[in-house]
Amino acid sequence: TAGAGGNASAGYTLSTDEVSFNVGGRVALELGLGGGGTVSVSPNAILESITPGDYNVDSMIDDAQGAWNGATSAAGSTLSALNPFD
Repeated sequence: TAGAGGNASAGYTLSTDEVSFNVGGRVALELGLGGGGTVSVSPNAILESITPGDYNVDSMIDDAQGAWNGATSAAGSTLSALNPFD
């Protein structure tokens, strides 16, 4: 009797608190990581360490969204004012 088998696993996490990728089994062996491995980064912790106060990636996203909403609102108001059919 002869046989062969293999296994593989991989996963990821993507959030403002953690960005990580993990592999195991055959995938890890092919990448030269032995039985498994994980690479992880914490965007919020990095930004908080280089900016004063409580500013982090979530704050940055909120600021960008606020700026976008303000710009689209202003553009909509301008177009409404210029529309002769309004």
